[in-house]
Amino acid sequence: MIQRDKAISICNKFNITLPSDFWNVMRQYVSLLRENSKKARLIAPLEIEKIWERHIIDSLSILLFYEIGDGDAILDYGSGGGLPGIVLAAARKKAHFTLAESVGKKAEFLRMAAKVLELDNVFIFADRVQHIHNKFNLITIRATGPLTKTIPDAIKHILPDGKVAIWAGPKFLSKIEYWNNFCAKRKSTIEVEFYPDRWSETHRLAMAFVVPMKNRKIADK
Repeated sequence: MIQRDKAISICNKFNITLPSDFWNVMRQYVSLLRENSKKARLIAPLEIEKIWERHIIDSLSILLFYEIGDGDAILDYGSGGGLPGIVLAAARKKAHFTLAESVGKKAEFLRMAAKVLELDNVFIFADRVQHIHNKFNLITIRATGPLTKTIPDAIKHILPDGKVAIWAGPKFLSKIEYWNNFCAKRKSTIEVEFYPDRWSETHRLAMAFVVPMKNRKIADK
């Protein structure tokens, strides 16, 4: 349980406020991932051993920069095993989460996990994002690609004052000029927020937010 204790310590250090039952819910969730990962191809075996910091803490990274409000509509694009969708749904129970996953076995796992963990604020959309008709305050993209496809899809599904959050590593940041131009052609811009020192030991360095240009202009006034 050393990893879990370290994760709790990190969140306390950076003032990440979480429900009182959050870590118990995560303990159950990690057990579900361990039991079902191989069958549903949720996460690599070596990653399971580092799951608390590599995945649970990393999923919470967005809360350093963006506060998910009560009643907000969140879409987790290509949710896979629920990282970050399940984690954030447990962290912000008054927001509404749609976990989009088109792979059948993974969608089945997400349904089971949401039921076992009693996450009534989670809806599983077992199809491609292109078939969703709703729009969202926030769309999360973590380890889902290619970004040349997922970013345009996400932009089409955000509300005028919404944002798309991308978990960004060195490769993405090394091509930030390319991505700025890519988003500008789609009437959006990118805002990069770097992780504070000692937040986590993942390869990711920052959170990149794709913001509609109209939203950016209003925010800058």
